[in-house]
Amino acid sequence: MTTFSKHFSHFSGLIGRFAALSCWILFLVSSASCSSQGKPMPDLAAEINATLDPEWSRFLSGDNVVLRFAHDPNLDQTVLVDGNGYASFLLIGPLRVAGKTLAQLTDELNGAYGPKLNAPDLTINRMLPEAATTGVVGERAIYVMGEVLVPGSQAFEGQRLTLVQAIARAGGPDKRSALLQDSGSRLGYVASFPIPEVVMGINAFTLAAQKINPKFKTKVIWANTWFDPAKEADAAKALMDQGCDIITQHTDSPAPLQAAEQRGMFAFGQASNMAAFAPKGCLTSIVDDWSGYYIGRTQAVLDGKWESTDTWFGLKEGMVALGPYSETTPAPVRAAADKVVADIKSGALHPFTGPIKDQKGAEKVAAGVKVADGDLLKMDWYVEGVQS
Repeated sequence: MTTFSKHFSHFSGLIGRFAALSCWILFLVSSASCSSQGKPMPDLAAEINATLDPEWSRFLSGDNVVLRFAHDPNLDQTVLVDGNGYASFLLIGPLRVAGKTLAQLTDELNGAYGPKLNAPDLTINRMLPEAATTGVVGERAIYVMGEVLVPGSQAFEGQRLTLVQAIARAGGPDKRSALLQDSGSRLGYVASFPIPEVVMGINAFTLAAQKINPKFKTKVIWANTWFDPAKEADAAKALMDQGCDIITQHTDSPAPLQAAEQRGMFAFGQASNMAAFAPKGCLTSIVDDWSGYYIGRTQAVLDGKWESTDTWFGLKEGMVALGPYSETTPAPVRAAADKVVADIKSGALHPFTGPIKDQKGAEKVAAGVKVADGDLLKMDWYVEGVQS
């Protein structure tokens, strides 16, 4: 009989550790996350994000207005929007430009040039400051300061940028940030069946996340199926409705990922690279690859050397891997995750090393003790912080 308990404990610990490293980006949107000085961050983020203008391309001071006249190129001009929000155009003089969309300014300038030119046939574009001298489309910058990993300016162009996205571009909160210390971030876990293999995954994820934020909680909903997209999606939605910040799963359809992405949240895939199903929401995936095992066992049969054995394969043997990281994952997080992979492969990191407390707060594993594979295979208890 072949068992895979070590395989599962290893990949569960890995995904938990990586998710915890990534979660500090996401703690900003936690329903329980707050600073000691004011409103919970989700409320503050919602208020700020609500002010985002759907017309992200409104002119600002420092932009350049590019005018092109089809029938009178002598009037072609590139005009700077000054610090007061005005631009001075040939034949017209100064006009208030800042705050107007491209469509609004086009209508206004066509109206102003109409009486002066028989048929203006005017085309207007916006050029950012850097492009005025280089001729290359520039980038608008925002500034993220304070307790983030990479404070300073962040360039963006061609999209709306939410508060959380801006913080993520700055690498997320610094590990020492009061935001992380005060937050009570909670993971939503869509689980299949309450068997040791799945319990291991829940526990490993929680333990790893608590190394970044000791207050991290894991809320579990049992789908009681390995594959049922409707049930899995409903479970993920219920978890998000209860305030969970991140969704992960030990079920096999991409439905939880898709449900998270639809709400602008992040999640982790399971069993295969699920990024194609939720390209904006999938942080990474656990990828199972048993091809090498099956090929080896088949060859043993062909060679007449097959015999029943226990198999304890994982990252080191390539039976499990971490899928590609999302584009939103900052470089320091990727590097930290890669180090976790390397440490698990080398044996430097064991996901279940004490001290570990159980759900009631009692010590279950003493400091420095590593839970044996046989005990992982029988795991029927939750670590502290699991809500099931």
